Amino acid sequence: MGQRVPLLKERDLSVFITLTAAADPAKVEKVLQANADRTQRINEQAQGLGCIHHRFVGGDGVVMVMDEWDSPESFHKFFENNTDVPVLMQEMGVTAAPDVKVWNKLDTRDEF
Repeated sequence: MGQRVPLLKERDLSVFITLTAAADPAKVEKVLQANADRTQRINEQAQGLGCIHHRFVGGDGVVMVMDEWDSPESFHKFFENNTDVPVLMQEMGVTAAPDVKVWNKLDTRDEF
């Protein structure tokens, strides 16, 4: 029997990025829904630079963006150079820089 080939090579492991900001979740939904063309353009650029998954969650005056990226560098390249994101953030009522964190998936063998 041949040697087992790993499903993912180390360089292929993704990272999770969270951005947390004080904002009204209802207002965030309203702004994103009213700017569908712009958000589509942002999503396409993010995907082209390495974003794998993206979603917003919110509650209690806080909104969090939860992304999966191919690397932290790809995320930072996107976030630092995209001109639409700061405009949308301002329209959403975000007044301070979001708290950005990079997370690595843990091998806990209990995910589903």
